[in-house]
Amino acid sequence: VLGDFESEKELERCEATSVSAFLSDEHVVRGKHSAKLTYGADQNPTFVLEDFFGKNKKARDWRGYETLVFTLFNPGSSPQRLILQIKDRKSRRYKEDMFIPANNVLSYRIPLEDIASFVDLKEIDQLNFFRWNPQTASIFFLDDVRLIPKDKKAQREESKVSSETEETTESKVLPAS
Repeated sequence: VLGDFESEKELERCEATSVSAFLSDEHVVRGKHSAKLTYGADQNPTFVLEDFFGKNKKARDWRGYETLVFTLFNPGSSPQRLILQIKDRKSRRYKEDMFIPANNVLSYRIPLEDIASFVDLKEIDQLNFFRWNPQTASIFFLDDVRLIPKDKKAQREESKVSSETEETTESKVLPAS
């Protein structure tokens, strides 16, 4: 679990710039709380999980997992855009625009094989939920941010292939914007 937001300590693992983050008992998917995130109308408000990966080497390695999942709720009266960015230790990035309909919840499932050509899954350094040039403030509820493990057989096969090709394999990375 990367973030189930059951305690203030979990919120403190995240850095917020122009975002107010609080525990909430609204729009909970798992447990008793979610994170209520109020994004300001600044140029680039961000809610980032980063130091956690620097301090926790095991959390940095996503190779044993197949999917990143999380749930977002937009309580507003209009659809809102939020951008997900995953960055590795060499600053290679994967970005995905997410459009959350008004007064609606969306559960996201991002297959890690889809992002493996953009970032090194062994060296994840940042998970960032941000807005770009928002015209108005907005609120989102975020919950149940976690990685779904691969089955054991797939993990053994990937480990074998990875150890055989790790020194000669280079990821194909698109330039960061």
